[in-house]
Amino acid sequence: MEMYALSGMSVDEQERIDQAMMLLDIIPVTAAIAKRAGMIARTRGRGKPDLLIAATALELGLPLFTHNARDFKGITGLKVISTLS
Repeated sequence: MEMYALSGMSVDEQERIDQAMMLLDIIPVTAAIAKRAGMIARTRGRGKPDLLIAATALELGLPLFTHNARDFKGITGLKVISTLS
């Protein structure tokens, strides 16, 4: 959802995202992920998509790769790897 939400996205950009999505494993939101996202939401004002992304990484024990590391700052236990490092 977040990758497709950029305003002003060109047809070429959307096609590149479509191609990248075919290479990824899509992880469904489970009850455990939803619960963890809700618990994170109690202490943060971030948007719900960011919370689901963070909760998914935490539940699966994976690092989170992002261009916007500040969106995930201060989430306990979350390893964030920024593309701007």
